[in-house]
Amino acid sequence: MAIDGNVGWDKARCGPPAHHFDAQPSSRKRDGGPAIAGAILAHPTAHTLPERMLVMAIDVESKAYICPGESHPISRSVHLARLAAAFPACRECPLRDEGSRIAVRDLASIELDAPPKPQRELIAAGGLRGIFLNAITRRVADTVATRFAESLWERAPVRSPNDGIDRGARLSRPTVVVGYDERPSSPTIFAAAVAALRRMGCHVIDVGLATKPCFWFAVDHLHASGGLFVTGSGTEPAWTGMDFLWEGARPASVEEVSHFRSWGDPNQKPETFRLTRPTRTAGTERMFQAAALYEASLAKHFSGIQLQKIALACSSPLVVQLLQRLLKGPSREVLCTELPVKIRNPTRRRDEAILRLSTTVRESQAQLGILIDDDGQRCGFIDERGRHVSASAIARLVVPLLLAEQPGSTVVLEPAALVELRPLIEAMGARCQTDAGDLDSMSAAIRDFRAVYGGGDSGRHWFLDGYANCDACLISGRVLAVLSGANQPFSQLAAS
Repeated sequence: MAIDGNVGWDKARCGPPAHHFDAQPSSRKRDGGPAIAGAILAHPTAHTLPERMLVMAIDVESKAYICPGESHPISRSVHLARLAAAFPACRECPLRDEGSRIAVRDLASIELDAPPKPQRELIAAGGLRGIFLNAITRRVADTVATRFAESLWERAPVRSPNDGIDRGARLSRPTVVVGYDERPSSPTIFAAAVAALRRMGCHVIDVGLATKPCFWFAVDHLHASGGLFVTGSGTEPAWTGMDFLWEGARPASVEEVSHFRSWGDPNQKPETFRLTRPTRTAGTERMFQAAALYEASLAKHFSGIQLQKIALACSSPLVVQLLQRLLKGPSREVLCTELPVKIRNPTRRRDEAILRLSTTVRESQAQLGILIDDDGQRCGFIDERGRHVSASAIARLVVPLLLAEQPGSTVVLEPAALVELRPLIEAMGARCQTDAGDLDSMSAAIRDFRAVYGGGDSGRHWFLDGYANCDACLISGRVLAVLSGANQPFSQLAAS
């Protein structure tokens, strides 16, 4: 029996759960405690429920329901709405048969009696992804950010033991740059992550709403100990997640992200978290306007562009507005195509967004089309005939100019582009290295070899600009500069 008038089911103590009730607010026990008036009938499927199952309770006085695993009551209308929407907790609810009275045509397809499906999550180099509120909640964001902060404290420099201070004393607090993307769920996860970082004593620098390349720029520009970016890029609209950067804008590896997530597993009991605060005082928080400095760093790559009509497609309004400002000219026209947020591949010729951009280029007679993914890093190009230009062809346009500026440098290629581009690069007297193409490994290879370019068929083009930089706006500016200096259309340059 639950307290405060809530009635739950405990097979060993209270018998079967309630299915129907007709409580009167005036009904009271003589001792002043809450009473249950009216008939309480056993649920017909109560005998099939496992003993360990946490089931729905009913607040008698307010006639409200409490879903399994939750502590706050909900109304009957919300209860029925969750049944109709196949809310995950409804599979463990003893009152789930009430959904048979809902006038929903395809209610039978919900399969409430089916076993609960495992939570969908993606752990990749750089970050974590999951469905908002199903896999990634405020609690998960809090615990994962706490573990990230703990790792930053472990990396912080230690004072010399000769100065009379304990060997474990840290020289300074970690400084963490934080930001979030344009998804509606991002501010909620962002607030929980910032609170955890400050509780762990980290100095937080908030860049607010930003693109991922702008966030990378801010982490390097501010010489921060690390960065946490709330984003669901590369996934469906209902997903969210967090990206992690180390000092110098270096993405975290898959093993490091898995370590953060395993510590923040919501299925673990609270006593297993072993939270230790490195300092009793909370960290500070301040704002930093990184967008203006980031845009200024890109402006030099867009000067002298002579193209008159450019088609642009991207699902991120921030990226579109940035390119519109960079491409602003007295006689230049930028045609923008709005795209929904979804999983897409800019390097795939039959991608829906590529086909849509191709139609726009042909109908408007634009000189080229640029498709940028929602992360602001991956991109694809369309020539003036509406045909897709491969990422290897883009590399053939850009790499010779970079090697002319820095002869004898190194180029890092992904395995898929190695056979095609290696003869060209070695013929120009440059060194060629290969890499798997993951965010963390490619970033490390660009820094270690001081490479002037990195990429292949993934749609990501890397440059070394103080840090390993992967920015769709940057490669767009370099491609536009090549086309402006040539007297040939894009299709002929790409095929030469």
